[in-house]
Amino acid sequence: MEPPLGSGKVSSVPAHAPWLLVTDVDDTLTGDDDALAELVAVLAGAPTIRLALNSSRPLADVAKTLAELPVMVTPDAVVGALGTEIEIDGTPQPRWQRRFTGWDRRPVDEAMARLGCPAHPDHLQTSFKASFTVAERAWVEAEHLITDAGVAARFIRAAPDDFDVIPVLAGKDAPIGYLTQQLGIDPAAVVAAGDSGNDASMLLTAPHAIAVGNATAQLRHAIRGASAYQARARYAAGILEGLRALAILDASDHR
Repeated sequence: MEPPLGSGKVSSVPAHAPWLLVTDVDDTLTGDDDALAELVAVLAGAPTIRLALNSSRPLADVAKTLAELPVMVTPDAVVGALGTEIEIDGTPQPRWQRRFTGWDRRPVDEAMARLGCPAHPDHLQTSFKASFTVAERAWVEAEHLITDAGVAARFIRAAPDDFDVIPVLAGKDAPIGYLTQQLGIDPAAVVAAGDSGNDASMLLTAPHAIAVGNATAQLRHAIRGASAYQARARYAAGILEGLRALAILDASDHR
């Protein structure tokens, strides 16, 4: 059954003002090579739209994915590891990462080892992002154990069993204000796109949002009642559909 179309939010952004598209990578930007090629071509013809990628994976891992894509994607910014890493125009942003100084993941690893929850592969881990496979029934117990260990943490739970632990000041929503400041974008001119539960905070924070057609039930539940646009098209085609429906792109632009 096709998901319902949301109306989105009426834009108050002045005509010709620059926009920032903040999109998840896996199964939002990627997943359909033809749709991705069309999105890249359309964005190339829309210079007022800046592109930021926002992934749960570390920057180094995202870079490998971009290098393997069939079309060249050249974002203005990349956010990695659930909002704990940022690059702008290929330049790391140590000032952003300093906000997490002093956060120690060792008690997290110890707590999860006691629960018998396996860690995700090393290439998905960083000093400020601890990722594990945790059955949904054990999520609350894991959170209590980590909190009792004195760790100030934010927990990102994504179905079916992904469990991420990050500093309280991190998250996919956290860097949006920083990006608008650094890129000179009006905070009202941000549109976020995603497909999974760990994208929920980003879609709820951005003034304009797109849930692509292949969005999970977990994401749809998390953003229910919000004015996110619910696309029918999947992957990058859903991003394009949303950009046109929200009048961020001219609906007659079929390049």
